[in-house]
Amino acid sequence: MDFNHARQTTRKRIEPKDYCDGKCTKCGSTDTYIRTSHVREIPEMGTTVEEVIAEVRAPTFACRACGATFTQEHPHYPPKFEYSLAVVEYALTRFHYHNSSTREIRRDLKVLHGVEVPEGTIDTWIKVHSADFLAAKQAPDPEAVPQAVEYATIDGTFVSTGPDVVGKKKRVDWLSVTPLASGALALTFPAAGRPTRARSRSCHTRKKNST
Repeated sequence: MDFNHARQTTRKRIEPKDYCDGKCTKCGSTDTYIRTSHVREIPEMGTTVEEVIAEVRAPTFACRACGATFTQEHPHYPPKFEYSLAVVEYALTRFHYHNSSTREIRRDLKVLHGVEVPEGTIDTWIKVHSADFLAAKQAPDPEAVPQAVEYATIDGTFVSTGPDVVGKKKRVDWLSVTPLASGALALTFPAAGRPTRARSRSCHTRKKNST
């Protein structure tokens, strides 16, 4: 295996048709055209053998219906940024989740991904964009919201998530079942003798299909 190689440069061309719908931001008309455009050369995440440069053509549209002019930006190549969103996210991820220093981030971007970023730029990203980055990463995934479970099995006893627990004589005023990522179900129900205040208990259960 030959490791004596030079890193190759790949240019990735991105045209307006790849990310613009051309819809007027003022009146909503689609009767628009590209008035002017320019090409942005933006360093992208590469590898140890490939340097990647994104050539993004950024257009300025004009609307025939209302005469307005407007621009549309690629979401992966934010305006006024010299680097792609992937590069910025990589740096913030390394800092917040891997406890990496700006020096280590700069080194690995250059050595492993072919992107040269000054430490001062990485430090600015951390100061300016960390709050938005962490908020986005910690936001709940809408698709991961637990669905209602009608029946569950606890030690062989069928129970309902309604006000009554089948197989028990004592009425339960409130019982909820929440699926956890591990596959277990978390049950929440009132503490004995204190019906107005609930406490949480978690136990491993399995779902059972209702018939």
